[in-house]
Amino acid sequence: EFGRAAEPDYSGPLGDRWRKNKARARAILELFDNDLGPKMSARNKLFVMNYYLAVFAECTDSKAALAIFKKEFPKRGLRPNSFTYETMIRMQVRRKDIAGATELYDMMRAQEIKPSSDTFGILINALTSRNQIVEALKVLEEAAYAKVKVRHRYVNLLRSRCRKLKVRH
Repeated sequence: EFGRAAEPDYSGPLGDRWRKNKARARAILELFDNDLGPKMSARNKLFVMNYYLAVFAECTDSKAALAIFKKEFPKRGLRPNSFTYETMIRMQVRRKDIAGATELYDMMRAQEIKPSSDTFGILINALTSRNQIVEALKVLEEAAYAKVKVRHRYVNLLRSRCRKLKVRH
């Protein structure tokens, strides 16, 4: 996988592993920019950049991830896709920045990029866990309108929370 050792060593502290992963990702991006990038199709370039972004998002390095998202993608003439937004939304949720996650979701919709089932699920889970039931129900309705099937675990979580809070929908 991009940015990871072939046989990862989980014995070290998490911060050390994150630093190593980010250093590997930067080295691969340098190789990409200098040697491989010019020869690649736009689709493959987007794939590489998405996984580069994912390394930083997985490490919850929001400053670096946002810089990649806002500067590096346009610099290379790449338009974020559903995977790009899902990665960023997941990072914001992991950082407990639900407002940031919903802002990215709104930006995604404004660009007419169709969210995946997992993107809808991540948002429903985050909103439901914070008792933002109305917002979670709106996201579920948007998924239904887009004809995207949300995984049962997210729907069941929302139903359970609605019952617990005595919310009828």
